[in-house]
Amino acid sequence: MSEERHPIRALVITVLYLVFAVGIVWFLITTIKADVPELDFLFNDTRMYVIATGIPMAVLAGTTSYFAKGEKPRMAAGVFAAVSMAFYIFFVLSSLDLGWQEDEIMYTITPSGLLILFMVAVALKGVYHVMEYFTYREEEIPPEQQEKQVYGPQQEPYDQGEQVPNGPQQQPYEQGSPGERQDPSNQDDSETMYY
Repeated sequence: MSEERHPIRALVITVLYLVFAVGIVWFLITTIKADVPELDFLFNDTRMYVIATGIPMAVLAGTTSYFAKGEKPRMAAGVFAAVSMAFYIFFVLSSLDLGWQEDEIMYTITPSGLLILFMVAVALKGVYHVMEYFTYREEEIPPEQQEKQVYGPQQEPYDQGEQVPNGPQQQPYEQGSPGERQDPSNQDDSETMYY
């Protein structure tokens, strides 16, 4: 599994995040500030937060897609990508000054409900990467069990005369020269038969 790497997919994911989460958002804010100066007060350092939190989020998202499912680096990168996405959403939305003044009364809109909804979605994304790791991971097999799986279990040698399973009983041979065996039934004290 460690050989399953996806560099092209990681590059594509990183570029997409940079284009949509950083480039387009930064361009829209710059255009609004230039074309409608009356709305300049809405964006308090928003572009700075977009760049500061969007680039790490894009890099971590690409790193997550580089590794295969079930690998620890993918799980770690996915969790950190979710955290960076939470920072991105929090700082960008919090930097927006959604308020106006009317009859000496200041009205302010705080996107707290929308912010909580996004945070819940991001938290679920982090939990997903953890569950994905435990679902697709490969259990580490000890070296001893790996050898048994490759070569099979080792069998102990049988002693001479021991009953072999599913086979005839072996008779012991007397010590002597090669090709020589003593027949105990026809042997006396003075003669030895050779054959």
